[in-house]
Amino acid sequence: MSDPTPRRAGRKARMAARAAGPPANPAPPGQAGGRYKPLSDADLHAIYQTALRLLSDLGMGEVPDRLRRTLENAGASSKPDGRVSLPRALVEEAIDRAPETFPLHGRDPKRSIEVGGTSVHFGTGGAAVQTLDRQTRLYRASTLADLHDFTRLQDSLTNVSWFTRCCIATDLPDEWTLDVNTAYALIRGTTKPVATAFTLAEHVAPILGMFDMVAGGDGSFARRPFVKAHISPVISPMRFGADAVETVYACLDHNIPVSCITAAQAGATAPATLAGFLAQSLAETLARALLHKSVEGFTL
Repeated sequence: MSDPTPRRAGRKARMAARAAGPPANPAPPGQAGGRYKPLSDADLHAIYQTALRLLSDLGMGEVPDRLRRTLENAGASSKPDGRVSLPRALVEEAIDRAPETFPLHGRDPKRSIEVGGTSVHFGTGGAAVQTLDRQTRLYRASTLADLHDFTRLQDSLTNVSWFTRCCIATDLPDEWTLDVNTAYALIRGTTKPVATAFTLAEHVAPILGMFDMVAGGDGSFARRPFVKAHISPVISPMRFGADAVETVYACLDHNIPVSCITAAQAGATAPATLAGFLAQSLAETLARALLHKSVEGFTL
């Protein structure tokens, strides 16, 4: 009769491996980008110049008072119709002082990525309110359990460098419960860099407290932020959204990185032509850069 000891040792090893879970795949280095160039240098220059003219001549509408004061103190001017004209020098200062690369931290440092340069990193996106059910093969309302499952799934996918909440938990009763549970699902389910959303500015500080608990104590998250916020402070065409601007301020006050989303639609809230759409989208992106710069401060 054979000795059963090797079998017991093998079973213990398998149980230990299952308890430990799958190993965390390190962040991929990013694929080399920049080789696909559908537009010529002359086309790019024309689009850039048009974006600068849009910001200077048309300006931005519905600018919140705090932002308006900061921009005017830095050299912008209010037009008779209330729009704020953003001069070329002010815009180009924000461009010149923007970092060329920056880290996007993971809760696990091995899974952090460097954004910028020629590397292209793939992540997720979206805010789906429906999910395809695996059992029924029918669409149904997305739930918090779905978000947990999606987060755990992508945690094991080596081609995904960072994860944005990809669905809305429609089974939660209010905006605060949605924001705090969404953030928890992300940091509980993966150690990759993640992105969440804050419905209201006053939700930022208490959720930051949860991030600090995960990071090791008060102030720990701000020293190495592993969650970024996705916010749309500009509403196409060419105007600010006051609530979203306040949320951006709240995030930046707590050193939460912010991705400002461009949401213009060609033929609807932007020109139908490719060049016109790109010029407006670039102008709106640069306006958001000035919003960020207004927190850091301008050179006066």
